[in-house]
Amino acid sequence: MIKIRAKTPFLRPVFLVLFGVGITEISNAIVKQMSSLYLWNEILFYNRIAGFIPVFIWLYLRRRSIPNYTNHWKLIVIHSPLGFFAAGGYYFALKYIDLQTASLVSLSAPLFIVLLSALFLKERLSVQKIAAVLIGFSGAWLVLGPQGSGNLTPLLFLALGCHVFPLAVGPLIMRYLGLRNIDPGVLHLYGLVIQLMMLTPLFFFQHSALQVEHIPVLMSVGILEMIGVLMVTLAYWYAPASELAPWHYSRIAWAIILSVLIWGIVPDLNGMIGTALIVGSGLWLICGQSQSKNKPRTPKEQDLCR
Repeated sequence: MIKIRAKTPFLRPVFLVLFGVGITEISNAIVKQMSSLYLWNEILFYNRIAGFIPVFIWLYLRRRSIPNYTNHWKLIVIHSPLGFFAAGGYYFALKYIDLQTASLVSLSAPLFIVLLSALFLKERLSVQKIAAVLIGFSGAWLVLGPQGSGNLTPLLFLALGCHVFPLAVGPLIMRYLGLRNIDPGVLHLYGLVIQLMMLTPLFFFQHSALQVEHIPVLMSVGILEMIGVLMVTLAYWYAPASELAPWHYSRIAWAIILSVLIWGIVPDLNGMIGTALIVGSGLWLICGQSQSKNKPRTPKEQDLCR
């Protein structure tokens, strides 16, 4: 079993996040290119099949068996559909919006966490949280613009929502399971199996003929994405989610660089201001949450955390 070191150098998990986010964003750029040829469920189906390759290599190199985690099976089962909805919603959206906009929507997850926490967990909305949410959504409006927002149909909004919500819950589950020494490879192996079970009916219900020359490209999507996911998951084994969350914003840099190199899309002034507002509001929320964690908990909060 994995043993988490008490004194892990902080640069190690940071490097894992930066590397994992970059590899994943390259995979997303390939998905964007292939979205004009194949449906989202087809790309995701081939993606998950190819994902077994890095997972099995991971397990082989680390000499891991495939145990039955009966004590945590509920969280493992919940985590798997989250990956399905997160990737499926994102792949669907990439067909209609550019990579930069899709990445910014992904990074707006902290804003939705605040709203969902207030609605369902009855958490108090502080002035800082309300201001951060308003600033973040103002930045999203600037990025989309009046013309871009008109292209967002209700179905596309639903797809992006299915993508953002798992991003808010997934890291917490990964951190919880990591503290209990469940190997990232084993976690994602179960996830691939469950997601393929969900994708198979969709794939056979509607799919197009696969061209031979596209097989290596589609396989590379799954391999690159799973490598990135394994690196990010491993980072949560070494450091709390709150400490690693700011480094996920490096995704914006990757998205801008890839968009310029592949499609020649350069962000305009509104896009740059909106990006700064979204990133700034997200970091403000993260810093506020980190400071609040240092405060002593009330008896009620202690009971909720047990």
